[in-house]
Amino acid sequence: MSTTEERTEERTGFREQGMSEWIRKNLPSSMRPSCFTTYDVDFVLRNYSTNRLAFVEMKCYQCEPAYGQRLTMELIDESMRLGILARNEHYGIKSMQWTWCGYWLLQFENTKPDDGRMWLNSYELTEEQLKHHLGQIVAPTAPGSPSQK
Repeated sequence: MSTTEERTEERTGFREQGMSEWIRKNLPSSMRPSCFTTYDVDFVLRNYSTNRLAFVEMKCYQCEPAYGQRLTMELIDESMRLGILARNEHYGIKSMQWTWCGYWLLQFENTKPDDGRMWLNSYELTEEQLKHHLGQIVAPTAPGSPSQK
């Protein structure tokens, strides 16, 4: 790997840890009275050709989202669904219409698709099935493609 490639390589875990530490030091606590919480979106899948959009939350070691994170995911999911419906109705132009494909939960037995079992919205699948389903979310090739909503 060249020096340029090394410098541009994503270091997500390091970046997230640094930002998490900064948030804990500088923003209000999640304890009362502020009740302030933060969550990140792990992946945004957007196909600007098919106008399809989805969010994916990834959890390693079969972890579940915390209660507050799950409520936030549900709020974002419904807000996006209703917002995109309203946006599509407002513009009324087919080429500007978007499809919200949902907020998906991807869980790994370990840390990635090729080192153990995995589940997408609680359904176990193989790495090949994961490729197919994530691709179908934003670029469907057949009727009946997966969609959370």
